[in-house]
Amino acid sequence: MLLMSTTLVQAQMKPADVTAAKSAFSDNGCANCHDASLRGVGPALKEIAARYKGKKVSAEVAKRIIEGCEGRWGQMAHPPYAGLDPTDAALLARWILAGAP
Repeated sequence: MLLMSTTLVQAQMKPADVTAAKSAFSDNGCANCHDASLRGVGPALKEIAARYKGKKVSAEVAKRIIEGCEGRWGQMAHPPYAGLDPTDAALLARWILAGAP
């Protein structure tokens, strides 16, 4: 079932969007605190995707990326990235929620 779910999720994102999301992730220093599958300073991207699976929270996650948040994944606060283009934040949110394919 996991393979089927992953395939369906990957089909929802165009390859160019996946590439752009990966670039935004690395260009904005997200990898300093987040990993695809391992918890570091922040939650693993797979944890985020699992928590919100089946929920329509893409806009909310994009807003948290830009504005920051705290108390959702422990004591560490997510810093705001106010300079991040909202389009990039929305792309990152969709990519993360898709399991960071």
